[in-house]
Amino acid sequence: MANLSLSFSELYNLVARFLYKQQLGKWYENIDTKSTDPQTVIIKAICARGYRQFLYPVDDRSGQEYLWSFLKQYYTINLQDGKWKYALPENFSEMLTDPSFSDEDGYYQLTKITPERLLDMRVSSINVIVPSFYAIATSNYDLETGTYYEFWVHGEPNSSYTLQFFYKIDPLKPVETSDYLVGGIKATEAILENCYAVAEQQELNQFGIHTQLAHKLTQDLIKVDSGQEAKTVLGNLYSGEYESRYVRGDNIKFSLDDLYVGEGTSFTE
Repeated sequence: MANLSLSFSELYNLVARFLYKQQLGKWYENIDTKSTDPQTVIIKAICARGYRQFLYPVDDRSGQEYLWSFLKQYYTINLQDGKWKYALPENFSEMLTDPSFSDEDGYYQLTKITPERLLDMRVSSINVIVPSFYAIATSNYDLETGTYYEFWVHGEPNSSYTLQFFYKIDPLKPVETSDYLVGGIKATEAILENCYAVAEQQELNQFGIHTQLAHKLTQDLIKVDSGQEAKTVLGNLYSGEYESRYVRGDNIKFSLDDLYVGEGTSFTE
């Protein structure tokens, strides 16, 4: 069954068609997403910027960076007898909760310390006991893949244990253009508009309707994601013959005149 989420390939071509409509003769309407020609490289760079802009937004209500719920990943580590270093997932960014033992084990939650402090403690003594301290340390840096992280514990495990925690993910670059965007269906329109906004600013040298719409949809989704019902809708679903031509916010209403909506259609009064 087809999925309503967008793949990276679909995202690239929607942005290509947007620029094709805005600057006829300069851009291809469709691109070969596996090509390395200059236009494809530019389109992919635009989409990467728009994607990052969506992934790390600022909540207008608080003025603070907002962490999407879909970037919070549950994870378990199986500690092994005598082993104190463990590789963390490739998409690991930072810990959101301190690791705790499984309910069956019933031990106290681990306390976070610096990697330097943990190594000092290992020099002083290595106790083969139930671990009570942990540290997040950087592993080898690779030019192609970036920085990886390790999970260290002290004391050294005297048996097998299961630790559980939540961490923040940094989504990885797509391996295939058929890979889907993070966030599911709800995030699709906001991601697309953020990419249109970057294309609008970078290639058309303007802060136009897509820049406004990207901000609106992102803020609406933040409200929904945080559990507060937004006073607006995600998208442009309104009843009435003309109502669908307007985007409404809490204190704004603006027309979608000449707004490109993805498949060669514009709204005009």
